Formats: sequence, C-alpha cells, structure tokens
Amino acid sequence: MTAIGDSVMLGAVDALQKDIPGLTTIDARGSRQIPEATRVLKRLRASGGLGKMVVMHIGHNGAVTDEEFDDVMKFLSNTRKVLVVNTTVPDGYQYAPNNQVLADGVVWRILVTVGHGRLARQECRAPRVLLHLTPRGARAYEGLIVASFRAQKE
Repeated sequence: MTAIGDSVMLGAVDALQKDIPGLTTIDARGSRQIPEATRVLKRLRASGGLGKMVVMHIGHNGAVTDEEFDDVMKFLSNTRKVLVVNTTVPDGYQYAPNNQVLADGVVWRILVTVGHGRLARQECRAPRVLLHLTPRGARAYEGLIVASFRAQKE
C-alpha cells in the first residue's frame, strides 16, 4: 500500500505506519497540491514503488479541478484499490469545493469522508480553520482508513 498526502496525512504518519502492516510507502508533505501528488505517484510507479492499493489525501492547499482529479484517477486505473480521503475544511473555506470534485471523481473507488472538530485543531491563522489532526484525531484517521480497506475485502 502507498499513501500520499499533505500536512493532514503527515500528522497521522506514526499511526498509519504502526497499524497498517502492508503500508510500504508513505509520502506526505505540507502544502502539497494535486500536481505534485501526481508527479510523486508517477515517480513511484516508474521506480516500482507504487503499491497495489493507494491512499490519497489532498485538496487542503489549492483548488482541485475535475481535469486534474480525472488525470490522477486515470493514472491510477490499474491500481487495485484507491482510497480518496476528502478535505477537512469547513463549508465556507476557499477549498471546500474540492470535496465535491473528489466525490464526483470517485465513481469506482472509495471515498472516505473525514470530519473536523474535536479530532482536529486550529493551525491556520487566516482564516482560522480546523485542519490538522490532534493525536486522537490521527488515531481515528488511521482507523477510518483501515476500516475502509477491510470493508472492501469482505
């Protein structure tokens, strides 16, 4: 399994590595946007490091267009399972529309909806949004990902 994401995923790296035995590659970086995520996925495939299952969590740091998301999903079309995690931004936030793009684009994949609130903490200064995970939130995040993959195996 390969996991790629932005700073929200970065906050759950320890929990993901601890509890997902098949996770061979995790590449999470702050401020990551979809073009960079696509380049990383392509690099991993070219080097033989792309897992048969992919967890992708992007969309907090820039607009995601339908075309960009369709391109990455086409690229991942030979991947056995792709789990797409939506953004944790509130409805009024500038990148909240990304959730609709992600939902519309996962016709045949898994979309996990991650909430915000007690499991996240305020990190952004303007506007203040609940974005990054608390330790409890990181465990819940990891648990949601594991549960989604287990449900697909049954």
